[in-house]
Amino acid sequence: MYTDQFDLDDAMTIPDNPEARQEAVIRLVSELSTVDKATDQFDLVDALTMPDNPEARRQAVICLVSEMATVDDATGDCSICFQSLSEGTPKQVSCNHVYHRQCITDWLLNGRSNTCPMCRHDI
Repeated sequence: MYTDQFDLDDAMTIPDNPEARQEAVIRLVSELSTVDKATDQFDLVDALTMPDNPEARRQAVICLVSEMATVDDATGDCSICFQSLSEGTPKQVSCNHVYHRQCITDWLLNGRSNTCPMCRHDI
């Protein structure tokens, strides 16, 4: 069965009945195999590797952002908040896009994956 979008709610509500559970798991695996990775609709690896502890996730993101290069002479606007990069502390992600430190921190903490907001490159 092909679906245009993976439904995590359906995946998390697999029935307790063993026969129904088996059917649901088979359907889920079938749906996962039809999701095109290029569409960024659902990333199973990201979903399974996110820390269960929100504080651990927060610490990991803060550490990641602190290790990013600080850009002293940044020009233009942050594409997350649309404010000038000349204010605040601009950080450069691995694909060379530049964002305010707080903006990219919030993006990574509240987003669904660790990707650049502009190009979706893995950070």
